[in-house]
Amino acid sequence: DDARLGLSYGEALLADRQFALACSAFAPLRGKGLGARDLGLPAARACLQDGDADGAIAWLRTIPSWARPPSLQSDPTFAPLAGRADFRALFTP
Repeated sequence: DDARLGLSYGEALLADRQFALACSAFAPLRGKGLGARDLGLPAARACLQDGDADGAIAWLRTIPSWARPPSLQSDPTFAPLAGRADFRALFTP
């Protein structure tokens, strides 16, 4: 029931390239008091690397615009989203 432990577990799965498991491990952590960026970024990475672009966008949307790093636009992990209008809109004021 420890959200921080769950986050660490999801990040370990992500590091081990178990993308589907990582993506699903992050889902129950919503609303558990973790920072939006602390949870949203690894969850978006996991979902995208599992082939779920819509899920990645959904996770990125959970991060407030002021906390969303502009560097994500040039992050190679998120390159598959670069052509999507919904991804670009995340960084438009």
